[in-house]
Amino acid sequence: MALEEVRDHVDVPDPAGGPSRVRLLITAPEDATGAGCFVPVAQDPVSGKWAEARTEAVFDALMLRHVAAGSILLTARGNEIRFHAGSAASPTAAVRGLPFEQGWSTNALSLLDVDGTPYVHKTYRRLDPENHEAELLRRLGAEDSRYTCPYLGGYTYCDTAARTRYPLGLVYGFFPGHGLDAPLRDSLRGLWDAVAGCPEPEAAVLAHVRPLEELLPAGGAFLRGFHTRLDTLLHGAPPRAPGPGFRVAALLDQADLRLRELAAVVREDAELSVPVREAALGSLARQLRALRARAGELDRPPFGAGACHGDLHLSHFLLGPRPAAPAAPAGSSPRMRIIDLSTPCTDPRAPGFRVQSPWQDLVSLRRALEYFSADEAADHTATLLGLPSPEVVRAAAESAAGLRPDAALWTPPALRTLRTVQRAAAAWRARVHQLLLDGYFGGRPAPSAHGAWQLLRLDRLLRETAYNCAHRRTYYQYIDLAFAIGAPHE
Repeated sequence: MALEEVRDHVDVPDPAGGPSRVRLLITAPEDATGAGCFVPVAQDPVSGKWAEARTEAVFDALMLRHVAAGSILLTARGNEIRFHAGSAASPTAAVRGLPFEQGWSTNALSLLDVDGTPYVHKTYRRLDPENHEAELLRRLGAEDSRYTCPYLGGYTYCDTAARTRYPLGLVYGFFPGHGLDAPLRDSLRGLWDAVAGCPEPEAAVLAHVRPLEELLPAGGAFLRGFHTRLDTLLHGAPPRAPGPGFRVAALLDQADLRLRELAAVVREDAELSVPVREAALGSLARQLRALRARAGELDRPPFGAGACHGDLHLSHFLLGPRPAAPAAPAGSSPRMRIIDLSTPCTDPRAPGFRVQSPWQDLVSLRRALEYFSADEAADHTATLLGLPSPEVVRAAAESAAGLRPDAALWTPPALRTLRTVQRAAAAWRARVHQLLLDGYFGGRPAPSAHGAWQLLRLDRLLRETAYNCAHRRTYYQYIDLAFAIGAPHE
């Protein structure tokens, strides 16, 4: 890393009296849209060379000691690194690393044994003043940790001149288990044999999903409990029903801007089929026009603004072993936790609070199921036909657009296989999502026909499609375009 990229730094003293071998770097932003990055580095005691220290034992242990001590470190430019401890933090904590396969993650994670209890140490790569994860975990865990993992502490970079705070790291309790995607993957992969040779697989799907008819409604009820608890926390009293008015016009304008920007990018991408991309863009434009024509009714009850996770994926919904103890209070579960909170705004008085809603999390789960099931269906179809998965998702998008895929590859039997698997995947994700909604809404009809629901789904689809286009992920672009053609109703 070149020296000119570093905007600020601090050498971290060792409370035990050893030499300071860890330095926290704050780097300049790459462009005007960013705030910079956080890069911890450690010095090799033999060679004297510096290297990135994320997930290194010396860095983890040193940060935990400063968290427990509630330290304040003055940086080279007169700013501060403030460490803050939760109620469980111990100034004499014994820390050691534990084996941990973190998988893919935007941030860096370490698993630590702290006085015999496992905790996760997360360090953020990007500086983000709107990152409220540590704040919310601390506040949610003040009474209990029924929905999230217990908070041990964290640390923040404070720009004293700008009066802006940037979270750098966080330590929270480890929850043993796996994401909700694990049982869903087992279910979907077990479905293929059940629907083999069925031109109309929907009945087989309903029978196959029955083992999930207890877990998924319980998950929906848990998510509703989480939203209620979070809303109560932020409002300081039981939330009103419905919440404050959502700024529908702002979301419509945002969707309009995203669609115009997306159209320009998609039309320049030579990897994408021209008829598919035009069909998808046309469908998205029609959906947005229809929603704008209904703007006056989009904020009607039961829709309203309110607290949400903010970016809920299946892997953020943790599922642990089935407990032997009696059931937890209604709306909670000892075997479920929600992690990686991305709540955009935590101040109910701020304008940003009126462009977020609990419905966003339900829509996010639906989109997660779309990606998940489309990917699994493509993989299974590719295996059956001996074709590459990218060719399958392209053909699925062409089929959704009413086009005839390449006849040399897609013979009539191959097309029947593609369509049977696609129908089975669609029926599966619809049933899985419905079971989650049944639990969330307590058996009442889900508001999927509500215009605001469709607008939130359209906005998320546009955002995710733009991300995949920006990163040239052609495989996922075709999945996005297929759902753009079929949205809001497959």
